[in-house]
Amino acid sequence: MRAESPFVETDAADRQRKLTKPEGSLGVLESTALQICALQRTTRPVIEAGTVFLLAGDHGVTAERGSAYMPEMTAKMVIQFVSGGGAVNAIARENGLALSVVDMGVDHDCSLATGVVDAKVRRGSRNFSVEPAMTPDECRAAIDRGRDLLQSGTPIDIIGLGEMGIGNSTSACALACAMLGLSVEDVVGIGTGIGRETHRRKAMVIERALEHHRDRLGDPEAILCTFGGYEIAGQVGLILAASSRGIPVVLDGLITG
Repeated sequence: MRAESPFVETDAADRQRKLTKPEGSLGVLESTALQICALQRTTRPVIEAGTVFLLAGDHGVTAERGSAYMPEMTAKMVIQFVSGGGAVNAIARENGLALSVVDMGVDHDCSLATGVVDAKVRRGSRNFSVEPAMTPDECRAAIDRGRDLLQSGTPIDIIGLGEMGIGNSTSACALACAMLGLSVEDVVGIGTGIGRETHRRKAMVIERALEHHRDRLGDPEAILCTFGGYEIAGQVGLILAASSRGIPVVLDGLITG
Protein backbone atom coordinates (compact mmCIF):
# COMPACT_ATOMS: atom_id res chain seq x y z
CA MET A 1 0.00 0.00 0.00
CA ARG A 2 1.32 3.44 -0.90
CA ALA A 3 1.60 5.89 1.98
CA GLU A 4 0.11 9.37 1.64
CA SER A 5 1.88 10.81 4.68
CA PRO A 6 4.28 13.71 4.01
CA PHE A 7 6.55 12.08 6.60
CA VAL A 8 7.07 8.92 4.55
CA GLU A 9 10.87 9.41 4.42
CA THR A 10 11.04 9.62 8.21
CA ASP A 11 8.70 6.63 8.58
CA ALA A 12 10.82 4.60 6.15
CA ALA A 13 14.04 5.49 8.00
CA ASP A 14 12.42 4.50 11.33
CA ARG A 15 11.35 1.16 9.88
CA GLN A 16 14.82 0.57 8.41
CA ARG A 17 16.43 1.09 11.82
CA LYS A 18 14.18 -1.62 13.29
CA LEU A 19 15.17 -4.28 10.75
CA THR A 20 17.27 -7.23 11.93
CA LYS A 21 20.71 -5.99 10.87
CA PRO A 22 23.38 -3.62 12.18
CA GLU A 23 22.52 -0.03 11.24
CA GLY A 24 24.40 1.01 8.11
CA SER A 25 25.61 -2.53 7.39
CA LEU A 26 24.12 -2.54 3.88
CA GLY A 27 25.97 0.60 2.86
CA VAL A 28 24.68 2.53 -0.12
CA LEU A 29 21.79 0.07 -0.50
CA GLU A 30 20.19 1.58 2.60
CA SER A 31 20.19 5.17 1.34
CA THR A 32 19.05 3.97 -2.09
CA ALA A 33 16.13 2.14 -0.49
CA LEU A 34 15.09 5.34 1.28
CA GLN A 35 15.24 7.26 -2.00
CA ILE A 36 12.93 4.69 -3.58
CA CYS A 37 10.61 4.90 -0.59
CA ALA A 38 10.36 8.66 -1.10
CA LEU A 39 9.65 8.27 -4.83
CA GLN A 40 7.05 5.54 -4.34
CA ARG A 41 5.62 7.22 -1.22
CA THR A 42 5.74 4.03 0.78
CA THR A 43 7.73 2.53 3.64
CA ARG A 44 7.91 -0.82 1.81
CA PRO A 45 9.33 -0.20 -1.66
CA VAL A 46 8.75 -2.70 -4.46
CA ILE A 47 11.03 -3.19 -7.46
CA GLU A 48 9.72 -5.94 -9.71
CA ALA A 49 9.27 -4.74 -13.30
CA GLY A 50 12.21 -2.88 -14.85
CA THR A 51 13.09 -1.64 -18.32
CA VAL A 52 16.32 -0.37 -19.83
CA PHE A 53 15.70 2.35 -22.41
CA LEU A 54 18.58 2.81 -24.82
CA LEU A 55 18.13 5.95 -26.94
CA ALA A 56 20.21 6.46 -30.07
CA GLY A 57 21.03 9.44 -32.28
CA ASP A 58 23.77 10.82 -34.47
CA HIS A 59 25.60 14.12 -34.02
CA GLY A 60 26.70 16.58 -36.69
CA VAL A 61 29.66 17.67 -34.59
CA THR A 62 31.44 14.46 -35.63
CA ALA A 63 32.40 16.43 -38.77
CA GLU A 64 35.04 18.07 -36.54
CA ARG A 65 36.80 14.70 -36.05
CA GLY A 66 36.70 14.58 -32.26
CA SER A 67 35.56 10.95 -31.98
CA ALA A 68 37.33 7.61 -32.20
CA TYR A 69 34.81 6.11 -34.61
CA MET A 70 33.05 7.11 -37.80
CA PRO A 71 29.39 8.21 -37.45
CA GLU A 72 28.21 5.06 -39.27
CA MET A 73 29.04 3.10 -36.11
CA THR A 74 25.91 4.44 -34.40
CA ALA A 75 23.62 2.51 -36.75
CA LYS A 76 25.84 -0.58 -36.59
CA MET A 77 25.68 -0.57 -32.80
CA VAL A 78 21.89 -0.16 -32.85
CA ILE A 79 21.68 -3.32 -34.97
CA GLN A 80 24.06 -5.04 -32.55
CA PHE A 81 21.82 -4.16 -29.61
CA VAL A 82 18.71 -5.38 -31.44
CA SER A 83 20.43 -8.66 -32.26
CA GLY A 84 21.29 -9.18 -28.57
CA GLY A 85 25.07 -8.85 -28.89
CA GLY A 86 25.81 -5.82 -26.71
CA ALA A 87 27.00 -5.67 -23.10
CA VAL A 88 23.71 -4.00 -22.17
CA ASN A 89 21.86 -7.02 -23.58
CA ALA A 90 23.76 -9.33 -21.25
CA ILE A 91 23.07 -7.08 -18.25
CA ALA A 92 19.37 -6.92 -19.09
CA ARG A 93 19.12 -10.69 -19.59
CA GLU A 94 20.91 -11.52 -16.34
CA ASN A 95 18.66 -9.18 -14.36
CA GLY A 96 15.36 -10.02 -16.04
CA LEU A 97 14.99 -6.54 -17.50
CA ALA A 98 13.23 -5.58 -20.71
CA LEU A 99 15.38 -3.65 -23.20
CA SER A 100 13.89 -0.99 -25.45
CA VAL A 101 16.16 0.29 -28.26
CA VAL A 102 14.88 3.65 -29.50
CA ASP A 103 15.88 5.50 -32.68
CA MET A 104 15.63 9.20 -31.80
CA GLY A 105 17.87 10.53 -34.56
CA VAL A 106 20.10 7.88 -36.13
CA ASP A 107 21.40 8.86 -39.57
CA HIS A 108 20.13 5.60 -41.04
CA ASP A 109 16.82 4.11 -42.11
CA CYS A 110 16.04 1.74 -39.21
CA SER A 111 12.45 1.15 -40.34
CA LEU A 112 13.20 -2.44 -41.41
CA ALA A 113 15.09 -3.29 -38.20
CA THR A 114 12.73 -5.40 -36.11
CA GLY A 115 12.93 -4.39 -32.47
CA VAL A 116 13.83 -0.72 -32.94
CA VAL A 117 11.29 1.77 -31.58
CA ASP A 118 10.86 4.53 -34.16
CA ALA A 119 10.87 7.95 -32.47
CA LYS A 120 13.14 9.59 -35.03
CA VAL A 121 13.01 13.38 -35.20
CA ARG A 122 15.72 13.85 -37.84
CA ARG A 123 18.59 11.86 -39.31
CA GLY A 124 21.27 13.33 -37.07
CA SER A 125 21.71 16.70 -35.40
CA ARG A 126 23.56 19.63 -36.95
CA ASN A 127 27.19 20.54 -36.32
CA PHE A 128 26.94 22.72 -33.20
CA SER A 129 30.34 24.27 -33.81
CA VAL A 130 28.67 26.05 -36.75
CA GLU A 131 24.96 26.28 -35.87
CA PRO A 132 22.57 25.03 -33.16
CA ALA A 133 22.29 21.24 -33.15
CA MET A 134 18.48 21.32 -33.12
CA THR A 135 15.73 23.80 -33.82
CA PRO A 136 13.42 24.60 -30.87
CA ASP A 137 10.60 22.62 -32.53
CA GLU A 138 12.86 19.60 -33.04
CA CYS A 139 14.08 19.78 -29.46
CA ARG A 140 10.54 19.90 -28.09
CA ALA A 141 9.50 17.04 -30.39
CA ALA A 142 12.38 14.90 -29.09
CA ILE A 143 11.43 15.67 -25.47
CA ASP A 144 7.78 14.79 -26.18
CA ARG A 145 8.70 11.55 -27.94
CA GLY A 146 10.95 10.58 -25.05
CA ARG A 147 8.12 11.30 -22.64
CA ASP A 148 5.76 9.14 -24.72
CA LEU A 149 8.08 6.14 -24.36
CA LEU A 150 6.77 5.70 -20.84
CA GLN A 151 3.18 4.85 -21.59
CA SER A 152 0.77 5.46 -18.74
CA GLY A 153 -0.58 1.92 -18.58
CA THR A 154 2.81 0.17 -18.49
CA PRO A 155 3.58 -1.50 -15.15
CA ILE A 156 7.15 -0.46 -14.38
CA ASP A 157 8.99 0.08 -11.09
CA ILE A 158 12.45 1.21 -12.24
CA ILE A 159 14.15 2.47 -15.40
CA GLY A 160 17.71 2.10 -16.60
CA LEU A 161 18.76 4.82 -19.03
CA GLY A 162 21.41 4.38 -21.73
CA GLU A 163 22.42 6.03 -24.97
CA MET A 164 24.23 5.40 -28.23
CA GLY A 165 25.56 8.05 -30.57
CA ILE A 166 29.00 8.70 -31.97
CA GLY A 167 29.91 12.24 -30.88
CA ASN A 168 27.53 12.41 -27.96
CA SER A 169 30.26 12.71 -25.32
CA THR A 170 31.29 15.93 -27.12
CA SER A 171 27.68 17.08 -26.91
CA ALA A 172 27.43 16.11 -23.24
CA CYS A 173 30.65 17.93 -22.38
CA ALA A 174 29.41 21.12 -24.05
CA LEU A 175 26.09 20.83 -22.22
CA ALA A 176 27.79 20.33 -18.85
CA CYS A 177 30.10 23.30 -19.37
CA ALA A 178 27.25 25.55 -20.53
CA MET A 179 24.82 24.49 -17.80
CA LEU A 180 27.21 24.36 -14.87
CA GLY A 181 29.81 26.95 -15.79
CA LEU A 182 32.59 24.36 -15.81
CA SER A 183 35.79 24.60 -17.82
CA VAL A 184 36.16 22.35 -20.86
CA GLU A 185 39.51 21.15 -19.52
CA ASP A 186 37.83 19.81 -16.38
CA VAL A 187 35.04 17.99 -18.21
CA VAL A 188 36.27 16.77 -21.58
CA GLY A 189 37.20 13.09 -21.63
CA ILE A 190 38.52 10.45 -24.00
CA GLY A 191 35.04 9.15 -24.91
CA THR A 192 35.44 5.69 -26.44
CA GLY A 193 39.21 5.89 -26.35
CA ILE A 194 40.54 8.77 -28.45
CA GLY A 195 44.24 9.63 -28.65
CA ARG A 196 45.98 12.76 -27.39
CA GLU A 197 45.68 14.73 -30.63
CA THR A 198 41.99 13.91 -31.09
CA HIS A 199 41.36 14.76 -27.43
CA ARG A 200 42.99 18.17 -27.96
CA ARG A 201 40.89 18.77 -31.08
CA LYS A 202 37.71 17.74 -29.25
CA ALA A 203 38.41 20.25 -26.47
CA MET A 204 39.13 23.01 -28.98
CA VAL A 205 35.86 22.33 -30.84
CA ILE A 206 33.88 22.62 -27.61
CA GLU A 207 35.72 25.79 -26.53
CA ARG A 208 35.06 27.38 -29.92
CA ALA A 209 31.39 26.37 -29.88
CA LEU A 210 30.82 27.75 -26.38
CA GLU A 211 32.30 31.06 -27.48
CA HIS A 212 30.37 31.07 -30.76
CA HIS A 213 27.05 30.50 -28.96
CA ARG A 214 27.78 32.53 -25.81
CA ASP A 215 24.62 34.62 -26.29
CA ARG A 216 22.48 31.47 -26.00
CA LEU A 217 23.86 30.21 -22.69
CA GLY A 218 21.36 31.84 -20.33
CA ASP A 219 18.40 29.55 -20.95
CA PRO A 220 18.43 25.75 -20.31
CA GLU A 221 16.18 24.92 -23.26
CA ALA A 222 18.30 27.05 -25.59
CA ILE A 223 21.42 25.30 -24.30
CA LEU A 224 19.85 21.90 -25.00
CA CYS A 225 18.84 23.00 -28.51
CA THR A 226 22.30 24.38 -29.18
CA PHE A 227 24.55 21.58 -27.94
CA GLY A 228 22.30 18.56 -27.39
CA GLY A 229 21.21 15.68 -29.56
CA TYR A 230 17.91 14.00 -30.24
CA GLU A 231 18.69 11.08 -27.94
CA ILE A 232 19.74 13.44 -25.15
CA ALA A 233 16.55 15.51 -25.49
CA GLY A 234 14.58 12.25 -25.57
CA GLN A 235 16.17 11.29 -22.27
CA VAL A 236 14.98 14.59 -20.79
CA GLY A 237 11.39 13.71 -21.71
CA LEU A 238 11.71 10.17 -20.40
CA ILE A 239 13.12 11.34 -17.07
CA LEU A 240 10.35 13.94 -16.73
CA ALA A 241 7.74 11.24 -17.36
CA ALA A 242 9.35 8.90 -14.82
CA SER A 243 9.56 11.69 -12.26
CA SER A 244 5.87 12.48 -12.63
CA ARG A 245 5.07 8.84 -11.86
CA GLY A 246 7.54 8.44 -8.99
CA ILE A 247 9.67 5.92 -10.91
CA PRO A 248 13.39 5.81 -10.02
CA VAL A 249 15.84 6.20 -12.91
CA VAL A 250 19.34 4.71 -12.98
CA LEU A 251 21.72 6.83 -15.08
CA ASP A 252 24.68 5.46 -17.03
CA GLY A 253 27.53 7.93 -16.96
CA LEU A 254 28.15 11.47 -18.16
CA ILE A 255 25.88 11.49 -21.20
CA THR A 256 22.74 10.31 -19.43
CA GLY A 257 23.67 12.52 -16.49
